[in-house]
Amino acid sequence: MQQNIVTQHRRAQFGPQHRNTCVSHLPKSYVRVMAKRIIDVRQRFRAALEEINTPGSWEHITSQTGMFSLTGLSHDQVRYLKEKHHVYLLSSGRYNMCALNDSNIHYVASAVKDAFLSVHAEGGCIKNGA
Repeated sequence: MQQNIVTQHRRAQFGPQHRNTCVSHLPKSYVRVMAKRIIDVRQRFRAALEEINTPGSWEHITSQTGMFSLTGLSHDQVRYLKEKHHVYLLSSGRYNMCALNDSNIHYVASAVKDAFLSVHAEGGCIKNGA
């Protein structure tokens, strides 16, 4: 039992060391450019969702930080997105914001709206009976 605790402790120490070496060789300006792009994508995705009147509040898209966003989509809505629109998220609704670009941001926003209108968040029932 005690050995497992020590092993887990070592893993926790390794993570930050590895993370620091991954980007430490990059100039800080590169890291700033990457961070700015993610912020910009978040703002544009939220605007695209709101522009087409996707149900719900999308403030959390821009208030969250980092590469991933918790969308608030249910497991059934995520499955619907995958099967009908070929938009892939984790079953938890977590989405990689880096996957969005000028070519697909409006498609993904429309697909998310369709998932909200077609699948009940609570039970995963399709509203139109299909």
